[in-house]
Amino acid sequence: MKRPILGITIIAITGMVLAGGYFLIERSHRQTDTENTTHKKTQPALIETGRPSRKDFRLSTEWIGRVESRYLVKVVAPEGGRIISVDAADEAAVREGDLLFTMGGPRINSRLAYLKDRVASLRQRLSLAEARVKRKREAVKQRFSSLDELEAAEDTLARIQTDLSKTRHDLRLLDALIKIKSPIRGVFTRRTVNVGQDVGKGMVLGYITDPWHLRIVATLFPGSAVSLQGKKAIAHTEKGQIISAKIIRVLPEHSPAGGTIVWIEGKGINRNLKLGEAVSGEVILKTDRASLAIPQSAVVYDRDERAFVFVRHGKDYKKQQIHTGLASGGWVEVISGITDRDYIVKKGAYELFYRDFNKVYRTAD
Repeated sequence: MKRPILGITIIAITGMVLAGGYFLIERSHRQTDTENTTHKKTQPALIETGRPSRKDFRLSTEWIGRVESRYLVKVVAPEGGRIISVDAADEAAVREGDLLFTMGGPRINSRLAYLKDRVASLRQRLSLAEARVKRKREAVKQRFSSLDELEAAEDTLARIQTDLSKTRHDLRLLDALIKIKSPIRGVFTRRTVNVGQDVGKGMVLGYITDPWHLRIVATLFPGSAVSLQGKKAIAHTEKGQIISAKIIRVLPEHSPAGGTIVWIEGKGINRNLKLGEAVSGEVILKTDRASLAIPQSAVVYDRDERAFVFVRHGKDYKKQQIHTGLASGGWVEVISGITDRDYIVKKGAYELFYRDFNKVYRTAD
C-alpha cells in the first residue's frame, strides 16, 4: 500500500518541477524577444546622408580692456610757487572755468605786492599828470605857457597811462595764473599735489577727463599678419548687453605679455559704459557669408591630417578629399572638393573610413 502512494507522490513532484521549468523558460524567451524588439526599434541607423548647407562663418579673436576717456587734459602749474588751496574735490564733476587750485608762496606774494603798489603809485601819478595837462592847456589859451610845455606834459601823461595799463595787465595775468581753473567740462581726477607743496612751472597737478567721450583700451592676440585697423569689435557688458564698435587705432607698443593694444570707439560705448569699467569681447577678423557647410561629424582625417568626406554614388560611397576653411558651432566651411548637389555621409563617416582603411591596410597575422 505504501509503495503505490510513494510512487504517486514522486510522479506528482516531478510533474510540478517540469511545469515550473517550462514556465520559466517561456518567460525568459518572451523577455528576450521583447528586449530584442525594443533594441531594434531604438537602435539608430549607422549611416545618414544629406546635402551640404549654406551658412555664415566668421573668424574672431577675444580681447579684454578697460574704458577710458578719449580726452585727458593735463592741469599744469603755469608759474612756480606753492599750492595754497585745492578748490575741487577728487573725482568731482567740474565745469569749464571752475577753480581747481590757488597758488601762492613767497615769490608770487612778493610779485603781487609789487604790482599792486605800482598800480597805486601810477594811479596817483596819473591823477597829477592829468591835472598838469589841464593847467597847461588853460595857460596856453591865456598865452601864459608855450605849446612845447603842453606837449611835454601830454607826453608824460601818455607814458604814465601806458605804464599803468601794462602793470594792470600784468596784475590781472598773475592773478589768473595763480587761480588755476578747469580748461574743459569733465571730471577732476589723478591729483598729484597737496596743500603747502612747492611746485615748478609746468608741473602736472592733475587731470580733467571727459566722461562723455569714451573709448576702450583693449589687448588681444590676433596672430601674425592680421590687419586690425577698422575691424568690427563687439563688447559684452556685465548686464548682458552687446555693443558694436570699431578699432580706430592700433598702438605701436605692446603689452608686457606681447599682446597688441588697440583703441575701440563707438557711440554705444559712450551711452552704455562708464569710465574705468572693465569689459571684454571679440574682434571680427573675417566673415564668409553663405558658404558651403557640412557637419563636423561628416569630416574624417587621415594620418597626414588631410580632410575627406564620403559622397554617395548609387548604393555605395566614395571617399572624396576636401579643403576646409573656418569652423563654428559644429559646422565646417568647405572651400573645394564637393558641391551643394552632392549627398554626403553626415553620420557614420568614420565607420566607412575604417572599413576602407582595413581593405587597404591589412593587419599582420
